[in-house]
Amino acid sequence: MSGPRESTSTPDAIPELGANDPRRYQMDMSWVWSRKHNPGLHKLAIVRATVTAPDAKELASLFEEWTAYLEGPSEDGNYWHGGWFCQREKSEDGTLALLFGSAGEDVAESLDFGIQWFSGAVIARIADAEVAWQELPFTRD
Repeated sequence: MSGPRESTSTPDAIPELGANDPRRYQMDMSWVWSRKHNPGLHKLAIVRATVTAPDAKELASLFEEWTAYLEGPSEDGNYWHGGWFCQREKSEDGTLALLFGSAGEDVAESLDFGIQWFSGAVIARIADAEVAWQELPFTRD
């Protein structure tokens, strides 16, 4: 596998799922800004997205199209843009599992930006795609 490629410029308009779409991720500020679990914002916040779609090729194609706007992939499969990253955890049989992560002062904004952009660029374009969102325990970054 070759090294990271240069990204395409960020689109002028970032696509998003509609505000009332039940597949849209809703940032839980009490989780991400938790003083108990993330004091000083020094830990990494990670959200897992598990997307299922009836057409595995379409899902994979849309994911690859979206990642053309990101930096990467790194050797461990991470893509990144600004203050957040996305790592492909699984991609098979019409299921795509991704980890979105961020840390620091802009953790909520950058994490939400990446998730909403992915959702609009991939999930919104597959009418019968389903997604499950899971906020994972904080880890050291």
